[in-house]
Amino acid sequence: MIKFNYAVRSWLDGELKARVKRRTRLRYRAIALECIVPAIGADKDVALVTSDDLLAVVDALRNRRRGSEERELSPATVNLVIAVMRGIFGHSCRMGWRKDDPSLALKRMRTRPKTIEVFTVAEQTYMEEYVYYSKDDRLKAPLLSLYTGMRIGEILALEWADVDFYERTVTVSKEKYFVKDDDGTWRTYIDSPKSAASERTIPLCEKAVALLKSIDPTAKWAKRSVFRSENSPLSVRQCQYLFGSMLKKCRVKQRNFHTLRHTFATRLLERGVDLKTLSELLGHENMNVTMKTYCHTLMRTKREAVERLDRTR
Repeated sequence: MIKFNYAVRSWLDGELKARVKRRTRLRYRAIALECIVPAIGADKDVALVTSDDLLAVVDALRNRRRGSEERELSPATVNLVIAVMRGIFGHSCRMGWRKDDPSLALKRMRTRPKTIEVFTVAEQTYMEEYVYYSKDDRLKAPLLSLYTGMRIGEILALEWADVDFYERTVTVSKEKYFVKDDDGTWRTYIDSPKSAASERTIPLCEKAVALLKSIDPTAKWAKRSVFRSENSPLSVRQCQYLFGSMLKKCRVKQRNFHTLRHTFATRLLERGVDLKTLSELLGHENMNVTMKTYCHTLMRTKREAVERLDRTR
């Protein structure tokens, strides 16, 4: 008999570990050990787990998403749980621990395109003015995202060696993230970006150059990290907290850090930047990702272009 918990750990520490990056594996690990194993039973024979057992887990997640007072689970998160189940039982079949794959009976939930929020030009101005008069260099991290479209992890992993003031560029070659490790402890890691396309060189606009040059000049020589908090590099949690606090003081609606990246992309689309260039600046794997993410902005830009035909010459 192969216990279900053993099958799960065999997949996580063997097949999955060799195939995906650490960040993805740790996320799958948390889902498997905190959500799936307790529901199925750690000591249950993996050969005896049925499709009904897996459907019960998915139904419980769906019910929790609809009616529970706990934190809501999005359809995308439920689909991720299903993907983990398919990984576990696909591995079990390949290892010969069972003949059939019960996860094939699971159907993914239909997801709706996410509504992209962006900061208005006025809100952007409020943030810029607040940072300009502040003496806290840490607050310049959100503005750099606004001017480059970089993700929070890419900005916090940025070192002065990645900044070229002569060529006016920044090179994205790594990413910082905060995740629960194998022993259950939350830790900060620096790794390569999420995909090969994410490794890129971004030209800097005048505002971005001035922003980076305005950071305490002693930090450029004494420290490697661009954004620091006292004696250590700025963490993801610290940056998120500072950003939320800044929005509150600017009286701007609370939004997540990723909204800065969406704002950067939207401003470029509004100014007629082509989709291929934008996709490369954002580090997307292909233009389809960019088009899908910003379809509403693209439609608005196209409509404005067509409406020019109605204007008198």
